[in-house]
Amino acid sequence: MASRNARYPMIPFVMFSLRLTAVLLVAGCLGTEILRVVNALKSAPHPVLELWAALVKIYGAIVGGVILLVLAHVVALLADCEAWTNRLAHARTDRKPRTQ
Repeated sequence: MASRNARYPMIPFVMFSLRLTAVLLVAGCLGTEILRVVNALKSAPHPVLELWAALVKIYGAIVGGVILLVLAHVVALLADCEAWTNRLAHARTDRKPRTQ
């Protein structure tokens, strides 16, 4: 973790911002759609249609949030993989040649 942060100082910020965006997306959509459902159940002529529309948007927001979280972890894994392969490359070049 320390080597990744030293080489790529923006990785923690990118991961934090993607996670925060995912949480805000899901929370914002849930809040607005819950209010919409409550208002629709009170006064709409077809509350079932409003309910289905709200559920589809909530599902979309949750899927979008999960995609953003996966993207945050993919960014971190790619940085780890590059750091790991760099360590392997340096380990190979630092070895002493065999003597026969």
